[in-house]
Amino acid sequence: MPLVGNVTDWSRDTQQGVIRDALADLKGAGHLRSKCPACDSVWRSLVPKLGTDPLRFYRNPKMGESGRQELPHGRERSKRLRHKVYEIHAYMAEVPSEPAPAVPEARPVRPAAPAANVADLERFYREVQRLREFVASRDGFDVLTSMRVVIDGAKAIKAGAPVEGLLASIGATWQADTRSQARIPAYDYGTYKPRPSRFAHRVSEYVATLVQADVPVWLHGPAGTGKSSAAKYAAEQAGLPYYEVNLAGAMASAIKGKDRLKSFVESEFARAYEHGGVCCLEEFDAAHPTVATAVNNAIAGDEFHNDADGRSIKRHPDFRLVATANTLGTGATKEFNSRMKLDGATLDRFRMGRVHVGLDVELERSIFESIAGIR
Repeated sequence: MPLVGNVTDWSRDTQQGVIRDALADLKGAGHLRSKCPACDSVWRSLVPKLGTDPLRFYRNPKMGESGRQELPHGRERSKRLRHKVYEIHAYMAEVPSEPAPAVPEARPVRPAAPAANVADLERFYREVQRLREFVASRDGFDVLTSMRVVIDGAKAIKAGAPVEGLLASIGATWQADTRSQARIPAYDYGTYKPRPSRFAHRVSEYVATLVQADVPVWLHGPAGTGKSSAAKYAAEQAGLPYYEVNLAGAMASAIKGKDRLKSFVESEFARAYEHGGVCCLEEFDAAHPTVATAVNNAIAGDEFHNDADGRSIKRHPDFRLVATANTLGTGATKEFNSRMKLDGATLDRFRMGRVHVGLDVELERSIFESIAGIR
């Protein structure tokens, strides 16, 4: 197949990417159509490597999903490699490579809200212990054994989140009468206003505080209520790049990336994980179950082993995760009857960041006036 695109975009895990890097090491040596010294030098240097560690070409449709086309062995293999080196060097000479788009540098995180006092932290911890005793008395009701509850809660409180909002998040999946028995009052996240800010969705400031504290956020509510806008606002306030992945009907490749004919396409999730930024996973509860497994593996620690391209990616300190959904991940509802039920591990990771995003009438009116030209 003909070579296309910017050579800097070719993945290093492909044959043409390895050849490109080897030619680049010659520091701009010119190309000759026949008997090119640079091409012959690279060709000879790569023959031994191909003999011991075959490089991947591209997926061969005739070999199924797992098949990869490779160079044949022996003399024919060496001949084809030489031809490919000449082809790539000629392409690099004719189509000057452009630098890859620079990953935006993360700006300093916005100043935190007034720090929580020790009393708030202690009160939150006592409430968690009380709720653990409450759920323990109800067999099969809920599980609060994960330490993530107090760890994420402490981080959120130190960033300025109110104790009442975090307690409401813990009981977000419980029935109203159960929350009443557990003495968890309802909390309106739109009332959280830690500082003067430009007009935004009512819950945006609370979401921005959770993002600043590095607490995974689960924004749930009806369609069209501004969940994605709240995530974008949080990224803006944190001074971080914003990435978005639509997971409606998606498989794990939306998180891991996928092979194309001659290169590997990196996912937006992997870019945010490696370089830092707020990654918003849209329609999380409408994705294939393998997506949740991939996300869990990535956020479980500080490294994401991506079996799609064989890389182990270190988690950037400024990586933040936001998921949007129409449900709380506990299964289909009457209105959203095709949404999946997430496993306990996934629900636990988002437990302290669950925020309901309903219709904001003030925001709706502002948008309407802007479109209609009414002021």
